[in-house]
Amino acid sequence: MTLSEQFAQYVDSIKLTADDQATIEEVKSRIIDYIAVTSAAKYYSDLPAKLEAYADALSAGKCSKQAANSQYPVNVAGFLNAALAHCLDYDDGHLWAGVHAAGPVIGTAFALAPIYKPDGKLFLEAIIVGYELEYRLAKALGKSHIEKGFHGSCTCGVIGAAATAGKILGLDKKQLAYAIGLAGLGASGFRQPLLEGQMSKPIQVGYVAEKGIIAALLASQDIEAPLQIFEGKNGLFSIFSDTPKEQIVHACLDGLGERHLINDTYTKLYPCCRYTHAAIEAAFKLIEMLPDLKEIKEIVVNTFDIAIEATAPNHKPQSIGSARFSMNYLLAVALHQGFVGADDFTDEAIRRKEILATAEKVKSYSTKEWNDVYPNIRGAEVVIKTNKGDCYSQKIERLAGMPGDHAEVKRKFGNACKKTFSAEQSQKIIDYVSEIEKYPDVSKLILLCNEKTVG
Repeated sequence: MTLSEQFAQYVDSIKLTADDQATIEEVKSRIIDYIAVTSAAKYYSDLPAKLEAYADALSAGKCSKQAANSQYPVNVAGFLNAALAHCLDYDDGHLWAGVHAAGPVIGTAFALAPIYKPDGKLFLEAIIVGYELEYRLAKALGKSHIEKGFHGSCTCGVIGAAATAGKILGLDKKQLAYAIGLAGLGASGFRQPLLEGQMSKPIQVGYVAEKGIIAALLASQDIEAPLQIFEGKNGLFSIFSDTPKEQIVHACLDGLGERHLINDTYTKLYPCCRYTHAAIEAAFKLIEMLPDLKEIKEIVVNTFDIAIEATAPNHKPQSIGSARFSMNYLLAVALHQGFVGADDFTDEAIRRKEILATAEKVKSYSTKEWNDVYPNIRGAEVVIKTNKGDCYSQKIERLAGMPGDHAEVKRKFGNACKKTFSAEQSQKIIDYVSEIEKYPDVSKLILLCNEKTVG
């Protein structure tokens, strides 16, 4: 069998049992986190309004999206959901694969639920398989995929989105293989928006869910697709990675179905590039040591090369989007405030003189120490030198928001949604998700998320 066919067999076979309770709880946390970041995007960004105007120009269909009360076709709803999930760079990700699955996968599930009305168990299974395929592909493609300039959340996320859509649509194994192949034809996404035009970064994540839904719908009509879309002579693996094809295929299949990789998902606690989080958390600890921020002479960040590539060019952010990818700005905010939150990404916030003065003192370097342990450890060391000749340093290897911390997810939900949901509405959503596997039709969850918000 081809890799597409083996992936299809896996998607078809996944059925949750009583032994999967830990995974079920993890999926619930992923859903809560997804609702938190998409809801926060409505308040903290003007992109959702722009996207809705775009969708209104396209649409005359009948599918509700999670982010508002409007009605859109399922593919457009998927686009909007996924884009909003990535809008604030606040969405979850895999510990080692360097990708975000919530937008492509849960955004797809939320788009399809009002029309296809899956029961809670199927809804959870669809999310599990979507995360699984995206994570497996991204891990298997390895570092060279990133070094070639590809954005794995998109190139791999489209396969996850197609798997999720196919599971909800009830496709058979042959159709699932077609859906994966058709999605592969649309696999695209680049890292250039990390360096410029950052507002477009969530747009390409939106494309992913839309393409995945379309692929599954086409496959439901038995439209054929290349079954060797991955390992074929002119398949994706020939373009996406320098790793030998056989090695990638083996990595994709190794242990498939034995353990759910969604359990390796971290929760983002700060709405900015994850590559900066180790330095941010080091800064939090250094605050306790520093007698006076005005005495800082120099701030040095030592980390791994991909983090430098993504964040160093934005040392003087000129936009909200570039501020989310600025090691200089984010480290300065962390030192001055002891936290980094959504309110730090406004036109006024990114121009605060005292923050910018400290940001000017930050210098970032790629070092062998951190490159040797990447991607298993994505850490950083922050070294601060003062005008008096004192030197303070802090290393961070293990970040906050690790898998399994469900209480942290609920705290994030409360903070992220306080401007969009009332306390009563927030509790209704939490309560519903906590028992979602029991419901015969999960479309009520989308209705709960669309009820009148505060303000």
